[in-house]
Amino acid sequence: MDRAKVSDQFARRLIAWHHQHGRKTLPWQQGRTPYAVWLSEIMLQQTQVATVIPYFERFCRQFPDISTLAGAPLDAVLALWSGLGYYSRARNLHKAAQIVVAEHGGELPADFAALMALPGIGRSTAGAILAQAFQQPYSILDGNVRRVLCRYHGIEGWPGGSGVQKKLWSVAEGHTPAVAGDAVVDYTQAIMDLGALICTTRGWRCGDCPVAKHCCARQQESIESLPTKKVRKKLPERAVTLVAMINEAGALLLERRPPSGIWGGLWSLPEWRPSTESRQDLDHWIEAEFGLNISSYKKLNDFNHTFTHFKLQISPIVLQVSRRAIDSVMEKQPLFWYKADQFSQIGLPTPIKKVVGQIYPTVF
Repeated sequence: MDRAKVSDQFARRLIAWHHQHGRKTLPWQQGRTPYAVWLSEIMLQQTQVATVIPYFERFCRQFPDISTLAGAPLDAVLALWSGLGYYSRARNLHKAAQIVVAEHGGELPADFAALMALPGIGRSTAGAILAQAFQQPYSILDGNVRRVLCRYHGIEGWPGGSGVQKKLWSVAEGHTPAVAGDAVVDYTQAIMDLGALICTTRGWRCGDCPVAKHCCARQQESIESLPTKKVRKKLPERAVTLVAMINEAGALLLERRPPSGIWGGLWSLPEWRPSTESRQDLDHWIEAEFGLNISSYKKLNDFNHTFTHFKLQISPIVLQVSRRAIDSVMEKQPLFWYKADQFSQIGLPTPIKKVVGQIYPTVF
């Protein structure tokens, strides 16, 4: 690397630190490809590296390139994403791969506008792909980078606000090496690593920081208060009864969720939202909605699941059922009877896997 090309002292110090202490063995850094960088950036959105690594490795084994991913059924993609959360990322990744095959010959474009036009890719993700995969001088502003820059420059205010975000982009671009090459790759990785390993949310290690001497937050003893936290409202609470219906063959009735919204495109248990919880009302609902008779009933323990915008209290019940009319349920789309050996082939949200795992203990 030509250090003369890096005039910014902040960047120079971070790059020098990265050469000695930065992460260099992450799976997407090995034989770095645009596809691997893109996939890792999408998976790492709001998700820790340790959680992402096994998902990334499994995903690459099944979908080693963009063309393979584009040609796969969405169910197969969601099955590998199951448990990672924020499933719109997987749907957008799959859709973007198909666009890349159709419009870019299966090669991820090395152009900012073209990347931004793909589903699921925003300004920071596009910048990370261009910097890490194509050595182009583009800046990034993920959670780790925001924290480092807020503390180093003493920038107050919630980073998600438009004014603060504009200021952060300005300083991010000011620090990013201006010439294409290895320096851009090293700096981008260095500032992410500094936030992940040293300038952490809690337990920060200023003594090991290469830029601590000029850090405003350290000088002003405001590390704990930066970045400024968003004022959080109390999450609303909802409740739902999940109905696990098992037929005579031991298969479980699942329904595909709508393509957008919570658990979009994944398979879930039918939801019963009764005005009363009487067994008679349940019988009537099962008969009218699915054409089934209930032969046995069992209630499982309630549990809670927290989404970004609300908390959900889940009450699972397990029913042994029989058909009132041949294939009556199969005619109601998108419902399908799945056997235990098929669960690994479809996308199931984590709470649904929890319920299914109690019914079929050896599956997961």
